[in-house]
Amino acid sequence: SHVKEVFVVCAPRIYHEQRPRVYRNLGGGRFEDVTEAWGVRGHGGALGVAFQDVNDDGRTDFAIANDARPGDLFLNQGGRFVEIGARAGVAYDMHGRVYAGMGLDWGDLNGDHRPDLANTAFYAEVNPLYLSVGPLQYEEASTEWGTAAITQWDVSFGARLFDYDLDGDLDLMLANGHALENADRVRSEDRYAQPIRLFRNVGGRFALVAPEAWPVLVGRALATSDFDNDGDLDVLISNIEGQPVLLRNTGPRGHWLGISLEGRRSNRMALGARVEVVVGGVARRFEVHTASSYMSAHDPRLIVGLGAGTEVDRIVVRWPAGGKTEIASPGVDRWIEIRE
Repeated sequence: SHVKEVFVVCAPRIYHEQRPRVYRNLGGGRFEDVTEAWGVRGHGGALGVAFQDVNDDGRTDFAIANDARPGDLFLNQGGRFVEIGARAGVAYDMHGRVYAGMGLDWGDLNGDHRPDLANTAFYAEVNPLYLSVGPLQYEEASTEWGTAAITQWDVSFGARLFDYDLDGDLDLMLANGHALENADRVRSEDRYAQPIRLFRNVGGRFALVAPEAWPVLVGRALATSDFDNDGDLDVLISNIEGQPVLLRNTGPRGHWLGISLEGRRSNRMALGARVEVVVGGVARRFEVHTASSYMSAHDPRLIVGLGAGTEVDRIVVRWPAGGKTEIASPGVDRWIEIRE
C-alpha cells in the first residue's frame, strides 16, 4: 500500500538532435547531399516540413517544425538559404517559448496575398497560428482566431489548410492522438485516442465543426486528395492503433474549379508553380506543393472554392521555369488541364 508509481520519460531534449539534410536530385536515381553547400543549418529535431514562396520572388522557401527546439524558416536566396525563423516571428509560441512542433501547413487565411502558417504541438501547449502582418513578418494569432483554448490539451500531428466547403476561404483540419497510451494516468481528462478537429473559417475566425459520426483515433499523418474526382477535397488520416481513416467530403458546398498542371520545361508535377485565379475582378493566389502536414503528401491538383460565384474571369499560371500561361473564362464546376 506504500508503493508509489514512478513515470520515467525520455523527453526529446535528452537526445542529440539530428539536423535536416537536403539532397539534390541528379536524375537516374542519384542524389547529392547539398546541405552545407546550400546553407541549410537548422535547429534539429525536425518532424514536419512545408514549402512555400513566402516573399513572392519566384523561389521556393520552406519551414520546418522542430520538436522542443525553435522552428525554422529558410529563405531561398538563389542557390543558398538563410534561416530567419526568429526574425520573422515563427520560431516560438505565443509566450516566446519553444514547443513540440510536429506538423505544419501554409495558406492565405485572410486573402491578403501573403501566406500564413499553421503549426501543431503537444498537449499543454497551443497549436501556433502565425498570421502574416507584413513582408517576412508574422504574429501568433491562435487566440484571435479561436483555436487556442480548443487545442490546448490536444496532441496534434497532421495539419492541413484547405477549403473544405468551397466557400472561397481556407479552413483548418487537425489529426490528433496522444503519444502516451496511459495518458489518462498523467492527466485524468486526457485520452490516447482523440477527436479529429475541423475548423471552419468564418470571416477571420475559426469555428469548430465536430461531426459526432467521425471516429476518435490515434491520428498522425493527414493528407488531402479528391479521391472521387467530384470537385472537393477528401481526407486520409493514419491511425497508429488501426487502419487509416478515409473521410469522404459530402457536406454542403459552393461552386468550384479544379486545376491540374503538367510541366514540360518545369518539373512534371509543376511543383512551385504559382496560380492566380481571378473571380469578379478579385485575384486569389495559390501555389502547387504536395509536402506539408506531418509525414504526408497531398494531391498536387488545385481545387479553388468559388462560393456562389458562377464565372471565373481568368487563370494565370507562372511556371517554375519562368514562363506564363493565361486562360480566359475557363468555366466552373469542372476540371481543367493546363500544360506548360
